[in-house]
Amino acid sequence: MVSYCVLWWTLRNLRSDDPDVRLKATRALAEFKEPEALRAALGALKDKAPAVRRAAAATLGKLGGEGVGPHLLAALGDADLGVRRAAAHALRSQAYPGAVPSLIPRLADPDSLVAQYCGEAILAVGWTAVRHLLEAFRSSTDVRIRVAALRLLDRTDDPLARQTVLDATRHEEPGIRAAAVEAARAKGLLPPEPRPPRRAAPSGETLADRVLQFALDDMARHLHQPGRDRVREFLHLINASDGFVRNRSIDVLVRSGSFEALDALLHHPLAEARIAAARAWHHDPRWIARLAAAVEDPVDAVRKKALRTLDLHSRETVPMLTEMLRGSDGAARTRAARILRRLNKQLLLAELPRYREWFESRSREGHHRKVLDWIDSTRREFVEFLRRVTRSRLDDLVDRLCTDSDEPPAEAKDPRTAWMLLERATGRSVSVAMETARRLALLGHAPAVAWLVRTLAALQPPARRRAVETLDELSWGPSSAAERVAYALASGREPPDDGTVGAGGGDYRRARWARAKRRGERYERCDFTAADLSDADLDGCEFSECLFARTILRRASLRGARFSDCILLRADLSDARLSHAECKGGVWSGSSLSSAAMRGSMFRLVKLDEVSFEGADLQGAQFEECDVAMASFRHSNSGEAAFVRTDLTRALH
Repeated sequence: MVSYCVLWWTLRNLRSDDPDVRLKATRALAEFKEPEALRAALGALKDKAPAVRRAAAATLGKLGGEGVGPHLLAALGDADLGVRRAAAHALRSQAYPGAVPSLIPRLADPDSLVAQYCGEAILAVGWTAVRHLLEAFRSSTDVRIRVAALRLLDRTDDPLARQTVLDATRHEEPGIRAAAVEAARAKGLLPPEPRPPRRAAPSGETLADRVLQFALDDMARHLHQPGRDRVREFLHLINASDGFVRNRSIDVLVRSGSFEALDALLHHPLAEARIAAARAWHHDPRWIARLAAAVEDPVDAVRKKALRTLDLHSRETVPMLTEMLRGSDGAARTRAARILRRLNKQLLLAELPRYREWFESRSREGHHRKVLDWIDSTRREFVEFLRRVTRSRLDDLVDRLCTDSDEPPAEAKDPRTAWMLLERATGRSVSVAMETARRLALLGHAPAVAWLVRTLAALQPPARRRAVETLDELSWGPSSAAERVAYALASGREPPDDGTVGAGGGDYRRARWARAKRRGERYERCDFTAADLSDADLDGCEFSECLFARTILRRASLRGARFSDCILLRADLSDARLSHAECKGGVWSGSSLSSAAMRGSMFRLVKLDEVSFEGADLQGAQFEECDVAMASFRHSNSGEAAFVRTDLTRALH
């Protein structure tokens, strides 16, 4: 019953006016086996949107069934290239014998993918397709079709097809003859092409000339990896006195991609060879251990190159180095700890749970002192840093910051832990986060000051007053129009009207952007006061710290747009399309969102007082820690929205 209800809802979305909704519904039809899904997919194949037709062809390929083949054949004549490709790709899984005569001419399609998929669809039919391919090869007047049919015949196991390929090796047409010879040699029906004899070295040719020619020949066959004999031959040439010979031989060994060659170079007594090998990367897990050992090389250049290579491939090396920390070899553990200490700290923070679990297990077993014994002073600091940022420790520091009025903890002064304290406090509650940010701001941490400014509008009056007092104590000054308005609303003091917008901003006051198309653009610290953006296409745009005072956004398309710490005062967004928009922080006071399409939108820490949501579509919308005092939800489906830590008692229903 549930599956049928979902199918009914999917079929309903196919009648939507929004092509994106129809596209998602068409893709979802592939999950159903009911006859209604097949009929709906056949109907979507005639949709006016090319993206929907492409999705319908792919869905029909997954659903299959009788009657699908003729519709997919008809789709091969679609004006859109993507639809033709999707239809040809779907025919590969149908094994539709009646399609072969129509697919033969498609072997000469201008698009190579369409021709390739049509050929694979012919082979999917089976042995019955051989007769049609033989007839096409013998009677077609198009050389492209004859060559394609010959190559498809070569992929079958039919004896008559094999004999046809052999006979075509003596064909008068050069293109057909070349394709037949290539196919026959690949099958072993003809001997391989003889290699040209190696050029004899003239009497005056030097060793460098011979090595150069040898290296060029090897790089020309770049898919060929030299065997052990050739590796030894090049390693012998590295010891030559000629500098050109040495460098060229090292270059050939590095380019070969052979693990044996790189390993031999990394252990070569010549420093140049070890430096070149330390710069290289190999996906063999053993190579990480080799590079880790090269970090201890006596030559400084080798050590730096090995460490840089490990850092560039950190996502692959960190798990392997972690396993080395668990090993029994003390020297390997020491080496791994030293490398991890010097690698990217941000990447290590993502691996903290794994490290914390390992160190805590060692501590419970009573071996923690033994672990610290084999770590020198710099690595001991790294281990202490890992222990300090555990979750319980962060909670203790947050509690001390919020309750103690004396000197803050020493750890809070460390910039490495300050941002983690703020993140941890934000996950607990707004009041705890505000007090933590206030104390960290007084310690001079810039991220905490920025957090206070962003959340001024969402704070309760007592907390808002304390935040304003903190900003005044720090002599903070707004850098954008949105920050000025947020500070004025929170403090009750009018900001100076100097006409500036802020560093990096733009002045779009009274701009006329009606029906403008500006998808995916980013606007930071911009002033849109009294601008006319009605019917504008702003899908996917990002607005950061922007001011929209009395801005007209009627019927504007803002699907997937992001608003970060923006101020919207008496803005008109009636009938706007805000599906899946994200709004974090800021003020939307007195704005109108009447009859707006807001499915799946998200509002977090936004002041929405006196905002009109009358008649808005709020299905799937989420309001988290928002102030909706005197906001009107009349005639809207607010019951289908989620309100998290948001007081609805002061809203109008």
